[in-house]
Amino acid sequence: MRITAALKATALMCAAVLMALFTVQGTLALWSATAASPAQAMQTADFAVTIISPAGTAQLAPAQAVTIPAVTGLKPGTSQTVPVTVKNATDAGNGAFTARITAGVPLISGPLAGHLTAVVSPAQGTNCATVLTGSSITLAQGVSGVFCLKVSMAAAAPATLGGSNAAVTIPLTAQQL
Repeated sequence: MRITAALKATALMCAAVLMALFTVQGTLALWSATAASPAQAMQTADFAVTIISPAGTAQLAPAQAVTIPAVTGLKPGTSQTVPVTVKNATDAGNGAFTARITAGVPLISGPLAGHLTAVVSPAQGTNCATVLTGSSITLAQGVSGVFCLKVSMAAAAPATLGGSNAAVTIPLTAQQL
């Protein structure tokens, strides 16, 4: 009889624990309180990089390449430098939002492709008078930088190609730091 009394007591204890758990309805707390919170306005920031080139002004989309159609008038043995301005146009109000814009290897298309070479370098300052080594520019929020695209025509290129136009595409990537 002692065993049956112990089993009954254990069953009663289990039933009491289960009733207590069902009573608190999933919060596992004996007391709970709720409070209303007024709605808060939240604004997201736009991570944007603006490109200004002879082709016009555009927003840099993910994995975008910028085509520069303004490489004109080259003659064998000459070169032309075209500035491409990039701006960290992030509109976040608070905090420091720095971006690193990196230029990839330029791609040349058209009939001059086999006779042209193109190099992209960051400029020191706002024009292409002095170029730096490397392929990226780090910009603080609201600041602009310049890439210099130098396109050269081989001296051995046929003279009939002189004055022809070429399109050069620069792959650009932006990374928020």
